[in-house]
Amino acid sequence: ADAAGVIRVWKLAGNKLMPQAVLEGHTGPVYALAFNAEGRTLASGGADRAVVLWDPETGNERSVLTGHADRVLRVQFLPDESALMTVSRDGAVKRWRTVPLAKPGDTIFAPPRATFGTGFRGGSNPGP
Repeated sequence: ADAAGVIRVWKLAGNKLMPQAVLEGHTGPVYALAFNAEGRTLASGGADRAVVLWDPETGNERSVLTGHADRVLRVQFLPDESALMTVSRDGAVKRWRTVPLAKPGDTIFAPPRATFGTGFRGGSNPGP
């Protein structure tokens, strides 16, 4: 992903990388990407506070999830793919049900000093 929020998906063809899709939907930098277990859905999150679900083969936008009050720093599908977890810079953790696809879920507000898998400990690093 680049600073403008454009994501480029590549595929391996033999021993060469070939462009597969260009995903344009974010209005600012993208900080988080995650594929589901089957590789058929790509989730992205970024400075625009949106989480976008994509078809990585066609580049089609499947859904835009809104509700974070700050930039999204982490996206991760649960192993059973029943939900997508997202974490924003302000410490908000959201759970989005994915079956059926992208229904709003629960919002969990983390303790101020909690540690997330985003590479920072609350309050010690402002992040991107």
